[in-house]
Amino acid sequence: MGETAAQIEQLIGQQRDQLESDVQHLRSQLRSMVDWRQQVERHPWGAAATVFAATYLAGIFFGRLFRRF
Repeated sequence: MGETAAQIEQLIGQQRDQLESDVQHLRSQLRSMVDWRQQVERHPWGAAATVFAATYLAGIFFGRLFRRF
């Protein structure tokens, strides 16, 4: 515990820089994860299956809805 104030300030600055770097990295990853265009490029078959399933379920829902009228 024989650290001087200057050493502690330097350590805090290094930790702050590392934290900023980590946050920037996480933001970049999050942006990539929620960008649907990148997801379609990376997983075209999964995207096609998702669209097919959503269309199928919408057809069932609206088919039942319009049969009532």
